[in-house]
Amino acid sequence: MKQWAKIISYLLAFALGAVLFHQKQRTPGGCIQQLPPKAISYPVITYAPIVESVTHYSHSTDTVHIPANIDSLAIVRDFFAKRHYLDTIANDTNAFIVISDTLFKNRLLSRSVQKRFFTHSYKVYPPIKAHFYAGIAIGGNGSRFGFAPSLIYQDKHARLWGVNYDIFQKQIFVSAYFRIK
Repeated sequence: MKQWAKIISYLLAFALGAVLFHQKQRTPGGCIQQLPPKAISYPVITYAPIVESVTHYSHSTDTVHIPANIDSLAIVRDFFAKRHYLDTIANDTNAFIVISDTLFKNRLLSRSVQKRFFTHSYKVYPPIKAHFYAGIAIGGNGSRFGFAPSLIYQDKHARLWGVNYDIFQKQIFVSAYFRIK
């Protein structure tokens, strides 16, 4: 008789514990999902959808609770989907940098960096210095002949200024030259 009393008390304690365990209050509106440590490097809080209505199915002694508005197939399909993301870091006259990520099962599957750096070349001309040039000018027509030693000055803006003195005609000529762009 004492053995039957022990067995019945153990069964009642087990049944009472099972009832109390299944009546545990859940936090409404969401939960914190635990992820494997190598999945991502920062914690992510995901919220479960709020169940508005619950359908109860009974089969013999088992009762199954199925939330009415949760699409399990869509959640599984989303988990096994391979997602590709492109992020442009820089796109200007100096560089073009794009990071391409591939995610699969909430993990970073691959990452590639595409980069292209642009080089700029500038043609640098040395500054023009002032110069003096010496030369001669020869010319004339059927009755006159001209011969003139010349002195030409080039300033820092590449303009030329000249002075000619014709020895035979005893005349002075002044000339100016400007760069045509």
